[in-house]
Amino acid sequence: MTAVGKKRKPIGALCLCLVLALLFSACAPVVADGSPRPPTPSELVAPPSLSAPTSTPVPTPTPEPDFSTPTVKIQMAGDIMLHIGPQRAAKTAEGYDFTPYFSLIAPYLDGDLTVCNMEAPVDAYGENQKTSSYPQFNVPYEILPALKGAGFNFLLTANNHAYDMRWAGLLATRRNIERAGLDFTGTFETQEQYDAPKIVAVNGLKVGILSYSDADNGLSVLIPTEELPHAMRRFTSGSLDSLPDMAADIANLRAAGAQFVIAALHWGAEYRNAPTDTQRDIARALCDSGADVVMGGHSHCVQPIEWYTGPDGRESLILYSLGNFFADQIALDPPQPKTQYGMLISVSVRLDKAGALVWEGADYMPTLSYRYQDSASPTGTAYRLLPAPEYAEAETRPDVFATDAEWNKVKAAMAHVETIAGADIPVWAGGCGAEG
Repeated sequence: MTAVGKKRKPIGALCLCLVLALLFSACAPVVADGSPRPPTPSELVAPPSLSAPTSTPVPTPTPEPDFSTPTVKIQMAGDIMLHIGPQRAAKTAEGYDFTPYFSLIAPYLDGDLTVCNMEAPVDAYGENQKTSSYPQFNVPYEILPALKGAGFNFLLTANNHAYDMRWAGLLATRRNIERAGLDFTGTFETQEQYDAPKIVAVNGLKVGILSYSDADNGLSVLIPTEELPHAMRRFTSGSLDSLPDMAADIANLRAAGAQFVIAALHWGAEYRNAPTDTQRDIARALCDSGADVVMGGHSHCVQPIEWYTGPDGRESLILYSLGNFFADQIALDPPQPKTQYGMLISVSVRLDKAGALVWEGADYMPTLSYRYQDSASPTGTAYRLLPAPEYAEAETRPDVFATDAEWNKVKAAMAHVETIAGADIPVWAGGCGAEG
């Protein structure tokens, strides 16, 4: 019988407390005497973080590559030939001065890259010893600073007169061009030089240049046998046999980074107004192989200009021959006035963002190597290279001409060059040319 008013003890709660106490005493750290010690900070459980959840960062888009370049102006001219007349007329007490010959054309030589063909060994023996003219040239050193002062910065040296002064003359010409501060290609001292791609950085554009000759006037016998394979870049213009090697040269330039390729060819027959069908085939095949410009010379007169579109739609410019830029071949029998006529080609190009070539402009300026009487000259004869449009189209006779008959010479040059060059690119119309 249960007494009324007496409370029972909570047995379940007491058991729970005993269990927890036992568990706590078993897990709690102890000291040496067996008593519990407080937990260390590393043993404490950190409370859950109450910070806001971190958002996933948005990746920054990778910018598209930009291969574009500024517009680059490239100018190309023909052969520089110093026959005996111009050499003697340039003689001074101190040496030679060819600067006046180019004084009237110099304002128009304003390319970022301005190229011509130096068709002669230069000062092969040093100190202008044994200078000579046709048929085996050795021209005074002073022609080089005169060309540089006029505006040229790159010379081609592969031509039929490269071996005129033997191997020593070839090496001396290389050294003299370097000494004058000009760049060049076409003749080489070693196989390593021959094999090395010639690429010039021009205002951000990498321009590859090849210079070939189809002739050496039979003077390869003057070159040591061990040097002949690399002395000059050679090819044949009478057949297509050289095309595989030339295509490989262009491919090597492209593989080395060239973005614009000029293939300069000293080739063909002299005094002809047009190339052969084989020459046309060679030029077009080189364009199909990757050349942007085929730059011809050697004929001593101008030949047609052709815009060529390849099977893939790619455009190239073919200059079959630029003629003589400076020369005096008046003594030819019969006379050949057209040997005094030349062209200055100007092209403007750039790369777009994708790295594709953009042609912004191209034109040509007819020129005249003008020979006239001047009592102040050591020989009574003087020379000036004239921009033909400026003088042929003048309203009144320019002062450089003593008579109307003399003035007619530049008019004849203008008419002849326009007739031969054709209409694929326009004739220069003022300004700096090829401005797009």
